[in-house]
Amino acid sequence: MINILVLSETSTLTDDKAEVVDEAAVIKADNNSVLTIKGDGSLNVKAANNGIASDGSIVISGGIVNVEAGNNGIESDPDYDLSDITNRFAGGTLTITDGEITVNAEDAAIKAASKLTIGINGNSSGPDINVIRSGDGLKAAQIYLYSGKGIIRSSDDGINATYERFISKDESSGGYQSADVLYSAFRGLFGDFLIVFDGGTWYVNADGDGLDSNGGIKMNGGNITVFGSEGNDDAAIDYENVFEINDGQIIAIGTSNMAVYPTKTPEAKSYVVF
Repeated sequence: MINILVLSETSTLTDDKAEVVDEAAVIKADNNSVLTIKGDGSLNVKAANNGIASDGSIVISGGIVNVEAGNNGIESDPDYDLSDITNRFAGGTLTITDGEITVNAEDAAIKAASKLTIGINGNSSGPDINVIRSGDGLKAAQIYLYSGKGIIRSSDDGINATYERFISKDESSGGYQSADVLYSAFRGLFGDFLIVFDGGTWYVNADGDGLDSNGGIKMNGGNITVFGSEGNDDAAIDYENVFEINDGQIIAIGTSNMAVYPTKTPEAKSYVVF
């Protein structure tokens, strides 16, 4: 099922319930459906819990969207049968190709269970992302930044490729699935947890790690400025496996005791660590 929200004027939706319920949202698409937001109008969402959510996928292709949330700002998090690993990761995608997005969230600002895509591959134009407050700024297992621009302010990690969300309760047994089992299953189906920069201009100011990947980071283009935590337990850039730079420009400033280096760069490229 596809739910389409066309923005033509200015709309304001609020939820002033004090009780925080994990799955509650001001705008919510159920039954593993797709929520599409487009148009040239404005949408203002103020939520005690989550702002905009879908059990399936979310696509934003235009409009001005402002979200203030007591939990997650914009979230795609599928319903799934925990016994079916493939279906578990099939949904949970969030795609933003255009528009102006501003998020002020207590927890994650823009979050997808599996894949988060911002911009269009090979396109110089794209969305304008402004995360003015968040726990984690951008969060998903795989994050692709193709075009556009963004400013991300976070109290934890700025851009975070993680499998944390996949540690979920199995209602049938009352227990919890192993993160290692789910990590291996995801990699077998879709590849590593990953942050990919192909273009755009991105500024990250994080109190935790600026860029944090439980897999790898690949940079094919774009201009990225990252400020990590001043504390010794976090870094401007933190990755598990590979940090590959093929093109583009990145400046990352953080503490020296957790400084990391690219693991792969073309012969014609150079980098400086200070």
